[in-house]
Amino acid sequence: MNILYLSYDGLTDPLGRSQILPYLVGLSQHGFHFAVISFEKKNAMAQEGAIVSELCKAAGIEWYPCRYHKSPQVLSTISDLWVMHRKAKKLMKNTGFRIIHARSYPAALVASRLSLSTGIPWLFDMRGFWADERKESGLWPQQNPLYAVIYRFFKRKEQWFFQQAAHTVSLTELAREEICSTQGLVRNDRVSVIPCCADFQLFDPKRFSHG
Repeated sequence: MNILYLSYDGLTDPLGRSQILPYLVGLSQHGFHFAVISFEKKNAMAQEGAIVSELCKAAGIEWYPCRYHKSPQVLSTISDLWVMHRKAKKLMKNTGFRIIHARSYPAALVASRLSLSTGIPWLFDMRGFWADERKESGLWPQQNPLYAVIYRFFKRKEQWFFQQAAHTVSLTELAREEICSTQGLVRNDRVSVIPCCADFQLFDPKRFSHG
């Protein structure tokens, strides 16, 4: 099965190395073929790019790294997502993808649009409630009118993602209950729980002292 994997997180980031790449490498051993579009930070790409490229090549993963831009705020993200959409459309002309995997909310904006135009189903790998996490952590202070608008935008889109996606992946059972019971947006069988995991060959407790 050919899968287009969209991530605004970089594979060279610590998060990408621990929470994205190991899953893709493992699934590649079971008949899944991935084309990955990710956004890489300059320093991380310089340090880890060659290693990640070799890991992807060994697993048969096609990796299309794009440059991540941090500023100007908001506009840089919009520009990056436009690049993601353009790159994805180009790949879709030459590859028979069966599904689009969107990791978190920014990538879901692109995946939902691609799905509408092509009819290819997409998977909403939501992780947590991203907009609420950014609001509660202070990254999107609601006294700032711009961030208040962005928060409301993504909360509206969140409901659309749940309804439009072929399936949703959440990190916890409580989140699934919130989506299916409290909000009543989707059936229980359209939401799966896949918690974060760790590679115990890399993070081996025996390698560290507890003193």
